[in-house]
Amino acid sequence: MNQSLSITGYITKEEKVSGLKGHRMRNTFVLDVNHPFPGYFGQDMFEQSVAGSIIFLTKKQHSWEQILRAKKRINAYLDIDVDITKVKVTMWNKNFHGIRANNFQGLEYVETYQKALVEEGFAMARSRSMNEEEEALINLKKFFFLDKVADGVFRDVIKKDMSYVLLDKYVNWEVFRQVTTSVKQNISDSSFDVAKGAFYLDNSIVDMIRIFKPGISLELLTEINEMYKKYIAKYG
Repeated sequence: MNQSLSITGYITKEEKVSGLKGHRMRNTFVLDVNHPFPGYFGQDMFEQSVAGSIIFLTKKQHSWEQILRAKKRINAYLDIDVDITKVKVTMWNKNFHGIRANNFQGLEYVETYQKALVEEGFAMARSRSMNEEEEALINLKKFFFLDKVADGVFRDVIKKDMSYVLLDKYVNWEVFRQVTTSVKQNISDSSFDVAKGAFYLDNSIVDMIRIFKPGISLELLTEINEMYKKYIAKYG
């Protein structure tokens, strides 16, 4: 029988972003995450991109609690169901802090939500010039609602295309990138997107991999788990 649990944690992923040119307050720095699952090529990702992420960069770092409280108030008075969370973006060898927002019904709601955040006390960062597309390392806080389906293997209850496998130890991003290249070159099915992260679980922090692949089998999840552990032991 599956074991369900609700926990918190974080995800770190590398994605391509661009500056949002319209649908934002004048002279503010807002990022559009263009390709939310770059490692997966199994379907046309246009639909996924439309429902992708918007990142409002702020002048200073805010606590996750402050952001979650603002989310509750804003969603109530705008009668909207937008998911926001704390995010750190590393780009141009600099760290930027902000708020990641998902689930907009259309881009026309983005500026309205941004103005509501300003009214809640979030000062927006000033706009910057950037290339049409930039590589960014994104770290975000998350709630996870999971079913445990095997030892060290979980499926997301709400986001059905997401799965997670636990790791034995922490590795930094550059090692994770090297490990991922080796896994993709040697696994039976390489059409999946991965990100690294951690769960706050059992009074501790447990490292894990987030996997995006619609309809992924337990056999492939197990293979991914074994391959990552193999190459982390080799490179890490």
